[in-house]
Formats: sequence, structure tokens, C-alpha cells
Amino acid sequence: WRNVMRAAPESFNSTFMAMPGMGPGMDPAVQVIVFHPGRDTAPVEPLLVQLRALAGYIAEDVGPKDYADALEDAHPFEGPMPVITGDTAFVDDLGDAAIDTLIGVHESVAGILVVRYLRGAFNRVPADATAWAHRDGEVMVMVAAFLPPGSPREQVDAIHAKWAPAAEYANGTYGNFSQEIGDDVIAQMYPPATLKRLREMKRRYDPQNLLSRNQNILPADE
Repeated sequence: WRNVMRAAPESFNSTFMAMPGMGPGMDPAVQVIVFHPGRDTAPVEPLLVQLRALAGYIAEDVGPKDYADALEDAHPFEGPMPVITGDTAFVDDLGDAAIDTLIGVHESVAGILVVRYLRGAFNRVPADATAWAHRDGEVMVMVAAFLPPGSPREQVDAIHAKWAPAAEYANGTYGNFSQEIGDDVIAQMYPPATLKRLREMKRRYDPQNLLSRNQNILPADE
């Protein structure tokens, strides 16, 4: 999948997902989501042929869709809500060693692995041009586990500890996928120079920290 995406045009986007069985009688599964804008699919047909040739291919649902129809409503979770915990980060170079490490982390967590391809216009935005500074990533990765409702903090920490081997290849985090809040998460979301700039803007526009129900950035000190 990585090799296909590295050779793909920027207009072709894809996400790889490895999921556990999500219910009784459901087997673990791998899903590859693809997106290409426009009605002319000829440029991406060779890429689809390569994806179909990957080991484990079973079936597909690929065809033209209106954008609105591609945005599916989330299915409500049935029963007590599990504790969802894990780690999200950016990998600048999805080399073979990084892939092997992520496979090991995923197997140890026994949860879900999501790898979203990023290369393209995303990388060409200067790191200091927006509030988002992690612009060198080839992929964004998320590894998460589903723990029983009410699981203690010790079990959550144990899942985070399993991420340690991947830290060598990863950096930053995507706050919208984080189930936790705090200064440590903020520090992963924003490099020091970016966080300093955002705190100064917060002091200028929101010195009372009214906008605080989020991954909160505190106003800079006077």
C-alpha cells in the first residue's frame, strides 16, 4: 500500500485501516479507503489494479459518489461505551523498519490501526504559516484500543506504554483524535515556537481564556 501511494498522483488519497472484530461473529479485517476527485477515473485505474493485487484482497465498493454521499453518519455504539485510548502521531518516512514497528505495536495493543497518507500539498505549507506545524509527515498514524467501560487509569497507561517502540519514527500528535487533555498533549500538538506564538495570540484576543473547552492553550504571561 505504501509503495502504491508513493507513486500515486497527489489527487489520489488513501487511508489504510486494520480493525479487530467489532462484534460477535465478526472477524478482524483490513480496509483501504480511496478518494480521487472528479469523474475521470482513468488516471487512477492503474493504482486500483495495484491495490487489488495486494495480498488479502476480498471485495470492494469503489465507484463515483457525490461528496455528500461519501460523508456517512457514525453508527451509534450499542451497549456501554468502551474506553477508547491510544496514540496518534506523524511519521515523516514510512520505511520498512517503521512499518514493522507499527505492526508490532498494533499486535500488542490488539485494537485498531489507521494510517492516513498525507504527502502532497499538505507538505508544501510552511511550518510557521498556520497553527499546524507538523508539515513533514508522510503519513498520520493512529493506534487505539477498546477497553471495557470503567477501566482504571493503570490499563490506559499500559496501552500508552505499548506505543514506545514507535516513538523512534513518530513525532507530534493530532489533537482531534486524542481522548485526553492536558499540557503534555498540547506540547505534542504544537512545537515550542508554534505554541509560543499561539499563546501570544491568545493573550491578545482572549486574555480571560473564555475559549477553554478544548485542548486549551493558555494566554501568554504579561
